[in-house]
Amino acid sequence: MEFKVHFTCGKSGSPVDIDHGESGLAYLDRARAELLLPALLMDLVSGNIPRLWEFPTLTLDEQTARESGQFGSRCQTIVNVPPNSMDSFTIVQTIVNRSDETGEILAVNWMRELVKERVVEAWREAGFPVEWNPADE
Repeated sequence: MEFKVHFTCGKSGSPVDIDHGESGLAYLDRARAELLLPALLMDLVSGNIPRLWEFPTLTLDEQTARESGQFGSRCQTIVNVPPNSMDSFTIVQTIVNRSDETGEILAVNWMRELVKERVVEAWREAGFPVEWNPADE
């Protein structure tokens, strides 16, 4: 048995929109530092962080499911959140595309990832509401 929480945007049930952004000099510096290449050409580094557009689904352990009060007679629940309200639960991953033949860096891109453990903890701290604005926490 699994206890799942599905996050959607508002009553319309749209995917959760986690805002994209521009990366700027901070991400150029980050790419150079992570790759240990202080002369990495800026033309190889993406200037955009793609938006995360998904229906996040979290699987809860039994204790958290019991604490939430949402799963007495069901295994799934839906939590409605406003657009961009889950931005603070993301991290930005560095994605390096290299040539298979030479190993040369072809591009450095960014990918947002939702840190689900942080979402569960914040939802717990808010009292497990089904209408939730994490940005207000």
